Amino acid sequence: MSRPIKTAKIFAYSAGALLSIIAIALFISNAATSGLLLPRDPLLMVPMRFLLCMVGSGAALLAVYCLFGQNHRWQCAAVAWSAVNFWIYRLFLLYGGFPRFHGFTGNVPNVFHIPPGAADIMASIIFGYLLLGGGSLLIWLRVSDWQHAKMGYLKMCCPSCGGHIEFAPRNLGQTIPCPHCQKTIALRKSDLLKMTCFFCKEHIEFPAHAIGEKIPCPHCRMDITLKEPA
Repeated sequence: MSRPIKTAKIFAYSAGALLSIIAIALFISNAATSGLLLPRDPLLMVPMRFLLCMVGSGAALLAVYCLFGQNHRWQCAAVAWSAVNFWIYRLFLLYGGFPRFHGFTGNVPNVFHIPPGAADIMASIIFGYLLLGGGSLLIWLRVSDWQHAKMGYLKMCCPSCGGHIEFAPRNLGQTIPCPHCQKTIALRKSDLLKMTCFFCKEHIEFPAHAIGEKIPCPHCRMDITLKEPA
């Protein structure tokens, strides 16, 4: 597993942990203020309780994807996109005359006894990290792909788990543990068929005798039928 992919994996876990904390905080805040009348959101004009519930649910779903998903590029993209939406929303608040974000996060600061200004700074730091981390890793992964292609890196598919492996031509024939499932494999040139997953559009390699079999995609885990490439 290359260094960019390892870093993206670590980032996905950290983003999942932060998003889990955000989701839990919003749900607890909503539950703690269930008997209070909260204001409407000044931009979307929807009840604040509804908005926080939707944001908390979205953060929880994204956290699960970051913690248990397999496609690190899509994880970084999803995290960066969520952070972009946060900053766009915040800029519109600022433009509308609301300089502080904490006034529209329900009762989170009061429930957790956090000074409103500190809550505002914490939100900025978290979403700044998610935006910069996700965006920079997407660029790094793209540059890494370009460098590997330029250097003539070889690719193969693990016969045990189906995970993709890249290696330099000089390592051809070496025996290594698969970086995905840890089973011992020999590095060789790929003599497998290739197809694109209908759901996630990632490439899948498989032996010719497996045509027609139904398997979970090694990237998105959706069930697909192996077909002969067109």
